[in-house]
Amino acid sequence: MWGGDHRGIYTVKSSYKSLMGTINGSEVVNGVDFWLGVWNLGIRPSVKNFLWRAALDILLTTCNLNKRRVPISLTCSVCGGFKEDVHHVLLSCSTTAACWAEARVEALSGDQGSFVDWLGGLFKQSTKNKMEVVAMIAWNIWNNRNSIVWKNQAKFPYQVVNYAKSHLQAWKQARNRRLSIPNGAVSTDMNQWSRLEIGYV
Repeated sequence: MWGGDHRGIYTVKSSYKSLMGTINGSEVVNGVDFWLGVWNLGIRPSVKNFLWRAALDILLTTCNLNKRRVPISLTCSVCGGFKEDVHHVLLSCSTTAACWAEARVEALSGDQGSFVDWLGGLFKQSTKNKMEVVAMIAWNIWNNRNSIVWKNQAKFPYQVVNYAKSHLQAWKQARNRRLSIPNGAVSTDMNQWSRLEIGYV
């Protein structure tokens, strides 16, 4: 909640600073290198947007919906055992932990840091290719959670991981194909518009 500036006057600047202070408790989020790492990944823009929302803790988890005064149970939509915040849904839920184990990526458990701290740590020690896979798996974990909530359909952890990897590979292949079209390769022998002759019906 905004507490005002030092004079008690509301300004957009003071509101922004207050909001960023409460959302971004982590130094990782405020680091330029972290955001450059996210935006430079060779993944779909929607996945980058997802990582941005997850890092800022603004995904619509049950805890975040409850903060917005939505009357909803705080328990995890997947395991039903713990309150569903970004850390839980993307790292410590039993189903999520099984996904990370399947992918051979060490996930945090319990209250060991936050999702953004975990992601920032991975950026420091992993290759760009590995981070692209991690991003896709996290995105697919979130999509699996949404599928459970809205369609009552769940994937097994190996399916989540395999789909993430195949989706990433297909996207990269499509992107490379698009980038490899040489200039001028588009057909120019298309009919051009021409004025109709007078009297043509």
